[in-house]
Amino acid sequence: MGKNQSGNFESFKSYEMKSWFLMLLLLCFFGLLYFVQLGGRALWSEELRWAQIPREMLESKQYFLPTINGNTYYDKPLASYWLVIFSSWCTGTMDELACRLPSAISGMISVLFTMLIALRLYNQKTAIYSAIILGTSYSFVFFSRHASTDLENIAGILVALYLFLVYEKKPQGWWVLGFWLVMALTSLTKGLLGFALPLLVAGVYSLAQNRVMILAASKPSLIVVNCFKANAWLFQWRTLIALPIAILVYLAPFLISLAWFGNGEGLSMVWRENIRRFYNPVNHIGPIYLYFGVIFTLLAPWSLFLPAALVQAFSKPKGGLKDKQSDLFAMVYFISMFVFFTLASSRRSYYLLPVLPGAALLIASLFATEYSKLNKWAGFMFKASSYLLLGVVASILVLLVPAENLLPYPWNTLPQLPYGLIFGLMAISTLAIGYWAACKKEMNAWFLCSGWFASFLMVYLFQGFFPAAEAYRTQKEFLKQVQAFTVQNPGGLCLYKTREAVFYLGNKAPMPEFHSEEKLMESYKNGGSRWALMKKRDTLSPIFGGCVVLEETNFPWEGAQAKVKLALVDLAGKKTKSQVVATSLQD
Repeated sequence: MGKNQSGNFESFKSYEMKSWFLMLLLLCFFGLLYFVQLGGRALWSEELRWAQIPREMLESKQYFLPTINGNTYYDKPLASYWLVIFSSWCTGTMDELACRLPSAISGMISVLFTMLIALRLYNQKTAIYSAIILGTSYSFVFFSRHASTDLENIAGILVALYLFLVYEKKPQGWWVLGFWLVMALTSLTKGLLGFALPLLVAGVYSLAQNRVMILAASKPSLIVVNCFKANAWLFQWRTLIALPIAILVYLAPFLISLAWFGNGEGLSMVWRENIRRFYNPVNHIGPIYLYFGVIFTLLAPWSLFLPAALVQAFSKPKGGLKDKQSDLFAMVYFISMFVFFTLASSRRSYYLLPVLPGAALLIASLFATEYSKLNKWAGFMFKASSYLLLGVVASILVLLVPAENLLPYPWNTLPQLPYGLIFGLMAISTLAIGYWAACKKEMNAWFLCSGWFASFLMVYLFQGFFPAAEAYRTQKEFLKQVQAFTVQNPGGLCLYKTREAVFYLGNKAPMPEFHSEEKLMESYKNGGSRWALMKKRDTLSPIFGGCVVLEETNFPWEGAQAKVKLALVDLAGKKTKSQVVATSLQD
C-alpha cells in the first residue's frame, strides 16, 4: 500500500512503470557511488579495528572472542565483526574492500527502505526525492564507504520502522515478533540503539496520532490508560513472547563468549557503552548544543533546506492539503531522535547519523509541495536557501585558484585541487541549472538543481578527490617500510600505544605492546624488543634514550596533526637526527 500527499492509501499497482524504473535506476546510481573504488583507500582510525579483529578471529577460529594483537577487545557486539568475516569470504581476502562492504550494502538497504517508507506515507515523487536527498548527503555517503557499524544500525532501524508502518493499522498480529527480531539483530551490530530508536519513534508516533484521544481524558489515570491504548501494537500478549526471544537472540553471543572463554567483558560492554554512556560517560562528552551545528555538516548540501522543511512541517495545512499525517511520522522520527541524542551525556558528531532519513523525508516533502501551498515563512526560507546554495556554488570556484596564490605559509603548500576541469564543470553547470530554476520558479526545477549539485559533488569527492588525496596519506606505506626494516634488522618490534597498527604490519603472532614508558624501557633492559613503534609526540619523552630511525612523512600544512603520525625508535641507539622514509608519491 502507498499513501498520497492527502493521506489516502493507494495500491502499489497504481504506480507507473516509469516510476519503478526510475527507482531502480537510482539504486544503480547509488550502487556505483558506494561500491566503486570501495577498497581503494587505506584504512584509518577505527576502521583498523574492523579489519584486525575479524582477521584474528579467522586465524584463531575463535569467533566469539574479539581480540586485537591477541588482547581481548570487546567494544562492539560480535555480529559487526562477523559481517566483515562473511565479506572476506566473498572477496577472498581480509582487506579494505571486505571491511567496508557491509557498510556499503547497508547504505543501499537504507536508501531502499527510505523510499519504501516514503511510498507508504507520501507518493512516488516524494519517495524518489527522499532517496536522492538521503543517498547524496555527505556523511551518509562517507559512512557508506567507511568500515563501521553506523550504516548497519540505520538500515536495521529503517527495516523495523517500515514493518511497523505496514502493520500499524493491524496492531494485533505476529508481525511484532519480526519487529523485535529485526531490532535484536540490529542491536548485535551497533548496540542497544537498535532497540531504543525504533521503539522511541514508533511509540511517540503512536501517541502523536492519538493525541486528541489522550488529551481528551478527564483524569490523569485515563491519560495513562489512553497512552497504553495508543500503543496497542506494543502492549499485546504476543510481545510477551517476542520480547524474551529478542533478548535471547541479542544476549546469545555474549553468553556463549562467557561460557566458552570465561570472558564477561562483552556483558560489561553492554552496560558501559549502551546504558552508562547515556547518563555518565567516561569520554566523548560534547556540549549539549553540539548537534545543532553538526546536523548541517552531516546533511550537507541538503541541510540548507532543513529549516524551511521544519517550518513547513509544523505549519497549518494550506490549500489542498487536508492533513499532515504523512509529515507527522517524519517529524516524530527526526525530532524524537534529535532530542534523544541531545539529552544523552555522551555526544560525538556521527552519533546523530540515524536522524538523517527523517530529515530526508521532511526535505523531500518540502520539495514535493507546490510553492503556492507553502507556509509564508517556509516559502521565504526556501527561496533564501535556494539562492544561498547558488552563492555557495559560485564561491567554491575559488578553490580552482592555486593555494600558493591565495594563502600564507604553510597553507600555500597545499596541492592543487585534483580534476579541476571536472570540478569547474560541476559548479558552472549547477549555476546554469540554478538560473533556469530561478526563471521557472517551480519546486521541481529547484530540486533538479540541488539534486544535480549534490550528486555531482558526491561523485567528485568520493570517486575523484579522495582517491587523488590518497597519495598524501602515508601510514600504510610507512608501516610496510617498518615491516621490511625490522625483518632486515633483527631485535624484535614492539608497540607503544599503537595497537591497531598491527593490521598493516601483517604479523601472524601477537606483538609485545606497552602503554607505560617505564614498562617499555624495563622490558628493553631485560632483553625485550629493540625497535618500538610509537607516535611522534611520544618520541620526545626524556625517558626514551633511543633515536628515531624511521619517521612517517610530514607535510607542511598538517600542523599539530603531524605529532600523531608514527615513528620507529631504536631503543639501543642515541638521540640523533632521524631517517625519514619516502611514504607517498610526493616524496
